[in-house]
Amino acid sequence: MEEELESAVCPKCGRADHVIPIIYSCSRSDYARYQRLEKEGKCLLAGCIISVETPVFYCKSCKYNIWESELS
Repeated sequence: MEEELESAVCPKCGRADHVIPIIYSCSRSDYARYQRLEKEGKCLLAGCIISVETPVFYCKSCKYNIWESELS
């Protein structure tokens, strides 16, 4: 079964097909699943520290961190 993760359009290069969600603080029970998805290029695992504004998506095409404030 294909994992469905949220997606967005990159505000820098305009691509949507290379934008993946950044996953913060995943639980230990979910870690193996997200690690598999990261290896498949479907998400990016980040640390557990989340500030007021942290990037929510990453564009694999132009290597740009996408902030929630940039999403329309």
